[in-house]
Amino acid sequence: MSAPYRESKLNVLEIARELKARYIVEGVVRKQSDVDHIAVRIFDLKKGGEMWEQLYEGNSKEIFDVRDKISEDVCAYLRDASSREQFIKTKETYIHDHPGDAAALADLAMLLISNDNFRSLGYFQQAIKYDSTNESYYIKAGVVADRLKDGGLARQMGSKGADVLRKKIQAHPDSLDLVASYCIALDVAGQVTTSEHLYDSLMRVYPKDGRLIFNAACNFSRQGKTEKALDALEKLSTFAPGKVRETRSDPDFDNIRMYPRYIKLMSGK
Repeated sequence: MSAPYRESKLNVLEIARELKARYIVEGVVRKQSDVDHIAVRIFDLKKGGEMWEQLYEGNSKEIFDVRDKISEDVCAYLRDASSREQFIKTKETYIHDHPGDAAALADLAMLLISNDNFRSLGYFQQAIKYDSTNESYYIKAGVVADRLKDGGLARQMGSKGADVLRKKIQAHPDSLDLVASYCIALDVAGQVTTSEHLYDSLMRVYPKDGRLIFNAACNFSRQGKTEKALDALEKLSTFAPGKVRETRSDPDFDNIRMYPRYIKLMSGK
């Protein structure tokens, strides 16, 4: 089926539309000596763009094993995508029958982050409507708003989350979870310098708290403080390497991906 499109000037999504297919797989092969480097991407016509990418390589003796691995990974992604959509539909049905359940609204919003940020933000805002005392709803709504390039709404959500947290911290001043969340809220609210100073203080007191150091690295990276972000990630890698792996898909670390220290750090993950 792909042969007629080999010399086509249509882009990937236009080909999918012509074939009346929701998903389309694109493969790009680059040969270097006896090694094939293959980039495989899955595009989703319904969502309007690339949803998955994986790189493979192998020599001529391994090419059939590589082919089987690609087929396995592509099928696994499509199965997971189908299961995820069915799970989302189940959640939506529940919310339709229980519209005031803030926790269920927030759960669905979390499922939609990155896949449908507009709907995710809407569900977080509904969750806030029914429970205005949960700081995590404000913070996550702010993060999604920021991804949608709505800086004003992001800062507003972050500020409201910080307000909620200040009241809770007064009642529970020794709670690291609350203070760590307060750092994130300040960050989302645009108070990045204040947040940075608080992170610095907390990391001295809690030098092996994975969540704290990861979020501090996010803050430093977004500010363009590359060396400071990498220092935090290197420290994190000594006791929580799994958290470091999460940076691969986190847009907060886009600023540092091409730095040799980051590449070296990730080469062992």
